[in-house]
Amino acid sequence: MDYPIDGIPGFEGHQVLLRPAGLFSSVKLIVDNEELKPMGRKYTLHRNDGTEVQAQLRSNFVDPIPQLIVEGKVYSAIKKMAWYELVWSGLPVLLLFVGGALGAFCGLVAVYANNRIFRSGLQPVLKYFVTGMISAAALVIYFILAMLITLAIQG
Repeated sequence: MDYPIDGIPGFEGHQVLLRPAGLFSSVKLIVDNEELKPMGRKYTLHRNDGTEVQAQLRSNFVDPIPQLIVEGKVYSAIKKMAWYELVWSGLPVLLLFVGGALGAFCGLVAVYANNRIFRSGLQPVLKYFVTGMISAAALVIYFILAMLITLAIQG
């Protein structure tokens, strides 16, 4: 799913899109249906008057949709997640405190998946249902892996 970024001065009439990273692909910045290639971590954009400006993408683990920074100003393609969405999607991280490294792995994978679901186009009720199932699955997978590791060590 591509997310439009509007309101960048000098880019009126241009379509600036952000395509979030996939499982096997990196984030993409697309201007007028042309994928821009980064030079290091920066992109070169051309304004309507022909001047070049430097832009970069800033992302974090919590939100799978990065922000675009053009000349020091931050542009978001989508509104920030509400606090209750962050809390709900972040519940699996509690496995870190119960299960050490294995719990952290299961919890962080679930948090990442939950955040991707919250950024999808699903209906709100479905978002909560699917992310609840992902969180429950992370807990079940953690216990299964912990039992298998324990049996392998003892056996």
